[in-house]
Amino acid sequence: VLSKVSKAPRDITIGAEWFSIIEGTTWTQQCQKALDWLLDEFPNVNAVVQTEVMPDKTIPVAERMIREKDADIIIANTEFMAIPLKDIKDKYPDKYFISQTNANIEKGRNWIRYYAKQYQSTYLAGLLAGALTKTNHIGVIGAMYDVVICRRINAFTLGAQEVNPNVKVHMLYCGQWFDPPSEKEVAETLIDKYNCDVLTQQTDSSAGVKVA
Repeated sequence: VLSKVSKAPRDITIGAEWFSIIEGTTWTQQCQKALDWLLDEFPNVNAVVQTEVMPDKTIPVAERMIREKDADIIIANTEFMAIPLKDIKDKYPDKYFISQTNANIEKGRNWIRYYAKQYQSTYLAGLLAGALTKTNHIGVIGAMYDVVICRRINAFTLGAQEVNPNVKVHMLYCGQWFDPPSEKEVAETLIDKYNCDVLTQQTDSSAGVKVA
């Protein structure tokens, strides 16, 4: 057993499918930082990255990474890419498909689902927002009506209301996770129409931050 453990690990290639660009984004940039950490920590790990992957491109991109780069692991960083990967997991039994889960909690032997307990950190952010607001109106730039967004914003609102029972949380949706023009418009509306003096976002670009 000891001789097996002491063997040098084999080379691994990770194929990362990101739904948005990397630079200046919230979720995808953090996913890339995590991947960069893996590459720094483990010399035997390599990666190939494709950004701005939409649902209809998920499978073609994954199969190209497997075919051209011999990717051992495919990682997708949003659920609309996770679900299509189910259709090819049995075609590549020696490959692993790791993808986010929001509402759908299906999984398989080589189809691994993950998610972070983000409601914990958004609750803490809510405490800060509730303490900071002077107008008692807080705005949320939302992507779409989605289980994971509801979970996070419920926690955020509970945090804000704990320190400020008079606070009102206003949420407007953009319709997509990454749509800078719409995110900018929603942020401006929350400020101009709803008198929000604190903003948070459940989208991936920095457009709302730039407005603030």
